[in-house]
Amino acid sequence: QRRAQRAAEKAARASAVTSSKEERKADKKNRKKKGATGGEDDDDSLPVPSGKAQARSIQAESESDADEDIDKDREWALVVGHGPATTPYLRPWPRSHYSLVQSPIETRAGDLLLFGGEAYDGRELTFYSDLYRLNMHTAEADKILPWEKLYSSVPSIPGPEPRSAHQIVPFGQHLYLFGGEWSSRDQKRYRQYGDLWRVDAGGSPGTRWQKLEAKNSPVARSGHRMACSKKGFAILQGGFSEDRRRRATYLSDLQLLDLNSLEDSASEATWVEAQPKKGAAIPGARAGGLLWAGDSEEVFLYGGTRPRRTKKGRSCGDEGLIVLDDLWRGDFSTPSSS
Repeated sequence: QRRAQRAAEKAARASAVTSSKEERKADKKNRKKKGATGGEDDDDSLPVPSGKAQARSIQAESESDADEDIDKDREWALVVGHGPATTPYLRPWPRSHYSLVQSPIETRAGDLLLFGGEAYDGRELTFYSDLYRLNMHTAEADKILPWEKLYSSVPSIPGPEPRSAHQIVPFGQHLYLFGGEWSSRDQKRYRQYGDLWRVDAGGSPGTRWQKLEAKNSPVARSGHRMACSKKGFAILQGGFSEDRRRRATYLSDLQLLDLNSLEDSASEATWVEAQPKKGAAIPGARAGGLLWAGDSEEVFLYGGTRPRRTKKGRSCGDEGLIVLDDLWRGDFSTPSSS
């Protein structure tokens, strides 16, 4: 099924690019015809290029056409395969470690939005950057789900790179994305992200992401958890960060970001690390788990994993992970409290 989808998208892109080139060729022919009929009196007065000059002219024109073709291909790559999933091959591929959130827009309360994730086929690891929307109000049993592909990253087009183990929180009109990780197909190259993006949750297919500059940005990480309080504070907890030697450090920090100011304008965001009251207990370092907002300004945290420590305080790695089952409650009635 994945091979069939790849073939379908490849064919669609090839068809779109071919159509674009044919339109440009037809446009050039029309311009030449207009020039031939409208500029015959001036032909004798123009010098005729010959030899190297003519070759340079032809080469420059072909290079210019090639550059235009590259730009066209990139633009086509952004929109090919977008829109309603008319066949099962245009639905999201099987994946894990993605984000799936409900639309924050009241008029589209039945929409679910899916972004990113990864898939392993036993040989290669694939990461995704596509953004899909699913209208649950129009979903019917025994029928193809009405997915819409809104975005997928391509060179020169602003947007988050392929990733998994990231987090997205919906608020106002937008989805806010932070962090995540990426690995090459052979898993020899690895990267973690500490960037902040947002996208219009009600955007049409081909919509663009906007990168937000943030002061005091948390360290790049993956496996963290985020939730949004009723007052519009994005709350980030934990995760892990890896160095160049792939040594993981599990985190316990609690970060706040006021999304209200970002909804009003695209002003620079500022992260604030929440400081607990003196002597108050706080959750330990962890990744995974579940973080969710209550009806008031309370936020709850349950479970997760962290590495087991040896007697010398060293991490046992992935083989020594502890699965946690503790439950915590945080009060965020004021931004500085936790």
